[in-house]
Amino acid sequence: MGETFHLAIRQNMKASALSIAPAWQVLAPEMGVGKTQGALLYMAMMAKASRKSSPPLRIGGLFVARTIQQCEDAARTINELAGFEAAITRHSSNVVTLQECRRFPVIVITHAAVTQSWAQSYSGIVDAYGSWEGGRRCLVIIDEALANAVEFHSIDEGSLHRVLGLRVSAEFKAKHQQAFDAVSSMLDFFKAVSSRVEEISPIWSEQDPLSSGQIDELEILFRQLVSDLKSVSSYDPIWNDPDSKNAELQHVWETLSAIIQLYRHWALFSIQGAHKALTTGKEKVPRFFAPVVLNATANQDPVLDYRRAKLVSLPKVRSYRNLTIHILRSNGLGKTAMRKAGEARLRHLAQFVSEHTKPGDKWMVVTHLATEALARKHLPEEIALTGHWGSLDGLNDFRDCNKAVLFGLSFRDPAWPVSMYFALRGAQTKEWLRSKEAKAIRHKLEVMSIAAQVIQALGRPRSRKVIDEEGNCLPTDVFVTLPNTSVGRDVESAIGEAFTGAVIRDWAYDLDGLGCQSKQKASPSVAVVTAMKNKSPGRYLISAIAKEVGLTSTETANLKDALRKKRAIVDDLRRLGVSYSVEGSGRGAKSYLVKR
Repeated sequence: MGETFHLAIRQNMKASALSIAPAWQVLAPEMGVGKTQGALLYMAMMAKASRKSSPPLRIGGLFVARTIQQCEDAARTINELAGFEAAITRHSSNVVTLQECRRFPVIVITHAAVTQSWAQSYSGIVDAYGSWEGGRRCLVIIDEALANAVEFHSIDEGSLHRVLGLRVSAEFKAKHQQAFDAVSSMLDFFKAVSSRVEEISPIWSEQDPLSSGQIDELEILFRQLVSDLKSVSSYDPIWNDPDSKNAELQHVWETLSAIIQLYRHWALFSIQGAHKALTTGKEKVPRFFAPVVLNATANQDPVLDYRRAKLVSLPKVRSYRNLTIHILRSNGLGKTAMRKAGEARLRHLAQFVSEHTKPGDKWMVVTHLATEALARKHLPEEIALTGHWGSLDGLNDFRDCNKAVLFGLSFRDPAWPVSMYFALRGAQTKEWLRSKEAKAIRHKLEVMSIAAQVIQALGRPRSRKVIDEEGNCLPTDVFVTLPNTSVGRDVESAIGEAFTGAVIRDWAYDLDGLGCQSKQKASPSVAVVTAMKNKSPGRYLISAIAKEVGLTSTETANLKDALRKKRAIVDDLRRLGVSYSVEGSGRGAKSYLVKR
């Protein structure tokens, strides 16, 4: 790792605005070897050593972490290792000026910060973070796969109708008639496409339907509409409730913004069941000069493939002979199937967990976001921790779990591989979509997407902890569900390559457990708290939350009683920023959980 960091520093020291950027360097060590800790140690040593030099020869660095909490942890670690305040964070919860940041050799920011529009040019990055008062920041380290490096925008018939049906005055609509007419034109176009296209297909890719000037004018109209919406009040109750108003404003802007982006780039029509949509996208990869990426699943990252990043050869130092991976090859593993059968399947899974638990065992159970609350409802709280797909990368929360279940998979939309390829490589023709090349690329991207999340999940429990000089972990059992398809088989191969020496066995398990009756006592309160933890800010009917987590009428009544009497669940919800409220009285009263 140190040699790679040295090389990146030398390349940046020689760089100028006219220099051709070298390939990104990628370090993909095995999980559990301490790649992040090693990088932070290097940053601390570099900052400490730079104090021996005089400005402007003091070398600084930029560390990019996924979340705000990870930023804070990284800065704290650097400062502890350096022995002085060498690093500072800059993010939405720690608003400091760029001038203040210049006092520190190391600045720690989030992935989101470097995928903003200003970071899409070399000058934007250099102007913001390229230097400090001691000299240049010559080392950039990106920890984990860069989140939101590709931005997608989508519309469907429902989202367009919702904008056209905004509950505003006739005067408001008249003032913004041109903007509403543009949305109406897009709706007519969408309907026309829907009536004649029956498969994933590019709608325009070589010739834009509007000129850049016309698109700019349309964006001005849309921005003015949204700006005026912020001051709408009294016309309809939705505009007088802050949460409802913010939700409506967000939806309107997302739809209008998507229309603009569809015109600026390409448009792909997709069909998934009864749902039809138009999608576009663009890459938002920051223009860093010679950064180093730390990503254990780099081989499964299409963005690094697009950047033609250089994978630095590293020796294998881990042995996974104590890791046993039990694989169930089945169908019906996606979100829709899991939600439909969630109550029964998770009740059955809780029974499996209970029957296969020995004294001292601790389980990690990963499900879809939509079913995590159900899992929490049925699983024994004292022995099982839950998580959901999309929130596991880099987490150490499950490192003491000796058993795990990866239940279901987070499949992408069937159009996602095409959208991703278009965003990174440019739009292609209808003929190309039917080619063998396109079929192979779609398969490869689908495998990469699933393999990356499964490999990350497999590295979360006790398998990540090294216990001896041979790189072994303590005995760990992980039960995995994979599709019984060519994609599933290729994912299984990727698992074998990532976990050298792991024992792979069949998992003899009935996914639906027909006729199984769980002996576990359900925990409705824990299920409700988990459901609210995964919700965005807003106001939610308790009846809707109860339905989501499968509460009976008696359990729902007990829940409301516990909320009224301010029992333990009230404190649990308060820690999440959730409060209980009742509107109305008598039979017409409605109970809500409000998340700020």
